[in-house]
Amino acid sequence: MSSTDLNLNATLGCTFIGILVEVLLYGFSCAQTQFYYHEYWTDKILIKALVAFLWILDTARTILDILYMWHYIVTNHANSSALESIPPTFTAEFFLSSVTVLVVQLYFIRAIYRFLIGKWYGMLLVGTTTILALLSFAGGCATVGEFVRNPAFDAILANSKITASIQTVTAFVADMYIAVALSVILYRKKTGFTSTDTLVSRLVAYAIHRGLFTALLQLLHFATYIGTLRFGSTELIWSLFHFPASKVYVNSLLALLNVRHWLRESYYAESFHLQSLRGGTRAQRTGELWRSIILTDPGVLVTTETQVVKDDEERRRRESEYAHSEDPDVKIAQPPS
Repeated sequence: MSSTDLNLNATLGCTFIGILVEVLLYGFSCAQTQFYYHEYWTDKILIKALVAFLWILDTARTILDILYMWHYIVTNHANSSALESIPPTFTAEFFLSSVTVLVVQLYFIRAIYRFLIGKWYGMLLVGTTTILALLSFAGGCATVGEFVRNPAFDAILANSKITASIQTVTAFVADMYIAVALSVILYRKKTGFTSTDTLVSRLVAYAIHRGLFTALLQLLHFATYIGTLRFGSTELIWSLFHFPASKVYVNSLLALLNVRHWLRESYYAESFHLQSLRGGTRAQRTGELWRSIILTDPGVLVTTETQVVKDDEERRRRESEYAHSEDPDVKIAQPPS
């Protein structure tokens, strides 16, 4: 970066906006982490350890990014030559960002694996997605190596063109792969029971939305990086998408874990609503459910599928008891669906 170029809109300006959005998203992840430990303290220790690990990564990266901005706007205030190289804090946060994306992607890949246990194509699908996620992580590690080898901004942008492209492109493909795979798998889970099918539809919608959002961030990161590469360190528009990206991954996984109670309650509410109808009247879902902000995740079905099956079996058992019961109190308490 030329020492005479003091137009910082496309450099520190973009970096500042990216980090500002990151800090806002960090607030959401902190709130979701607190909510998780308050509501799901009975979860398995491995899941609780995963949430703690992601929160530590998220916190460390946020601190490093704030120090990164501090390096330029406070420590080296009015020192334009400092803009020609990156501090070690950026190298560390870039590595932590790669680790965060890998961990979240592997969690969703695990959800796919658990759906496809016993399927002949399961290992092929899971193996392909895992390779894509690991390639993205490897590209991030190779880019970090370029940071360490030569911290000059222009040299980094030029030398890491291939590695950074591998990282973002494979992450984009992996996210799309995960979204499509989970959507197809979940759609095939429909049972014909209205409540269960509504649950599945919500999960499919979230699988698509979550996958498209994270993939879009990776695509925009790649497009702005390649599109401005010829300008060197005078155009850092890609930082608008780099800094918030890992926060979106963390929040998507926390939303998955935190939505389980809401999902279960809405399932029971709809089941009760269906059971309270008479004479085959067409089921009308309550406005409250449709007005609810649906933040579900395909992985939720892994943890709730067994209960949903049990709920359906229990409902059929009660309907059978109603049909054979002569006790009017039973018919009042358990009307037919």
